[in-house]
Amino acid sequence: MKIPPNVFVNITKWMAQGPWPDHLQLVLHEHLHAYCDEYDIDGFEELGTKIGQHWLSTLWDITFEDFLSRETEDGNVVDHYLKRRGWNEKVLTKAYLKSIRGSVMSLYEVSDIRPGTSFLARDLILGGEPILVEEKTATKTLAPWDHIAARIVDLRGHNIIAGGVLPFEDNLSAELIEEIQMMADAAEIGVEEMFEEDNEPPEDDMVRPMALRDALKLAAPLFTEIWMADTILDENDIILPEISNSDGDALEFVNLHYRLSKGATHLQVSQVLNNADDMGAADEKFWNWVECPPTGSTAKTPRKKGPKVTSLLPDGVTVLGGLELKGRTLEAQTNSADRAERLQARLSDLLGDLVGAPLIERETIEQAFKYHRDNPHEPSEPLNISKEEEAEMIKMFMDQQYKETLDQPVGMLGDKTPRNAVKSKVGKAEVATWIKYLEKQTARQGKNAQTGTYDFTWMWEELGVGHLRK
Repeated sequence: MKIPPNVFVNITKWMAQGPWPDHLQLVLHEHLHAYCDEYDIDGFEELGTKIGQHWLSTLWDITFEDFLSRETEDGNVVDHYLKRRGWNEKVLTKAYLKSIRGSVMSLYEVSDIRPGTSFLARDLILGGEPILVEEKTATKTLAPWDHIAARIVDLRGHNIIAGGVLPFEDNLSAELIEEIQMMADAAEIGVEEMFEEDNEPPEDDMVRPMALRDALKLAAPLFTEIWMADTILDENDIILPEISNSDGDALEFVNLHYRLSKGATHLQVSQVLNNADDMGAADEKFWNWVECPPTGSTAKTPRKKGPKVTSLLPDGVTVLGGLELKGRTLEAQTNSADRAERLQARLSDLLGDLVGAPLIERETIEQAFKYHRDNPHEPSEPLNISKEEEAEMIKMFMDQQYKETLDQPVGMLGDKTPRNAVKSKVGKAEVATWIKYLEKQTARQGKNAQTGTYDFTWMWEELGVGHLRK
């Protein structure tokens, strides 16, 4: 069902008179003030420059629809407009305005996406069975099990999205749901008092759903605030975490480029490196520089807290860097300035006159981030095989990978294997959430690629949780 693009034109013109602009201004303030105060933003033009016109338009739609659903001290703007000017509107427009007026924004999990046509939406706050939503544009970008915040309205028997849609990552969804549940806790008192006034004791399963819906009537600004605080950042505002290696050194990519001296051969360099205890040959031209067991009190104590990057060989030995012979050069890489100094000193002891002084390249994590943001990777050259053969190879690889995963501990399952986790009711629910996560990540990473079409149906069936796929 197609909504006219000018559906709000007449009501917008009409509400320019009277108290409605002031009420709209208050709603705008509730939605946007926290972000604007944080970044000292004074107007829509400045906000649009900061977050982009697309998101500004989306947030305006969400805010305006929240305003249309509000009950103010002067009543509801839609009620007043339809009473006074409803005769001037088409039947579909009046039905749409009434649907917005009675709607709430909620959080939905997406499934069964049919691009250009529809998807299923399960309300993560109000619960219930998934509903079919007719939608063209959003279905082309959604992935299975995505979470979206939106107003879904019933318009003459058709469920459609009304206005703006905000994507929510799982961690934000959990934060939002927790906040709304707390709002519902407070709203339950009001619901119970309402039944007491009417002398009609509520049924056991009535109070909580009503309290949740009452909470959602007030929660639209909360959706915006939580989403903007985590999602909308100017690239200059992004603060990368302090990441370190296993020694506690700040992460920095350092490359040492050594030219082989005149007369020095690959064989000579290889023999020296092969005989060194801290150089492990991976093949005839590549060595891992590894950490030797510490002696006495010389072991280094990590200096920093926070995320750490550690590279280990299958036997558990820590890899400190790598060396590779390329033509007349020896390329050495490591991940901190301190390690680069140690590696340079070590190679000076080992190789002596076989190599000259190195040319040193350094790149911080911030510089690497900026480079890869400004220079996205070009797609790799296609394999010289048919699309059908490529699809079959990818499927075989992913089948093998995921079948092995079913018998391996998974962090999301409390380090249980999926096969062990499904032995309990709680475990089955956790496994269903885990498979949804796999489907979502695979779909996102495989956009426009064969991996994005991988079918996980067999996994749901093999683990006996197909009934939870909704």
